[in-house]
Amino acid sequence: MNIIKVEDMDQELSFKIKTESYLYITAMKMLEFNRGDRTKLINYMNERIEKIEKISNVSKPLMVMENGQKILEVK
Repeated sequence: MNIIKVEDMDQELSFKIKTESYLYITAMKMLEFNRGDRTKLINYMNERIEKIEKISNVSKPLMVMENGQKILEVK
């Protein structure tokens, strides 16, 4: 598991990674409650992970953490 500690990053990069993480989480919740097109949501979630990987230069499996708190985990 590759760990991304946003508190150790530049403020702008940290903000971008946290934003993408929360967008991923929101899409995941929409899937859980059957809200929206499943295929589009899955593609959207994959795009969020690709952006996180590109910004952080870390690949899956990954975990985004802030001050010891897990924000996102993707296997």
